[in-house]
Amino acid sequence: MTLPIPTAGAAADHYLAERVMTASPAELTAMLFDACVGAMKSALRLQQ
Repeated sequence: MTLPIPTAGAAADHYLAERVMTASPAELTAMLFDACVGAMKSALRLQQ
């Protein structure tokens, strides 16, 4: 029986989930702000 090898994406998702679950309210706010800025930059790139 072979076990599946975790992908880099799965490892990143696990790391992010751990980070969110252990973050303080201030850290969660900063994470949301960073995500919003990234989404807005992506939207602006799509318009160009």
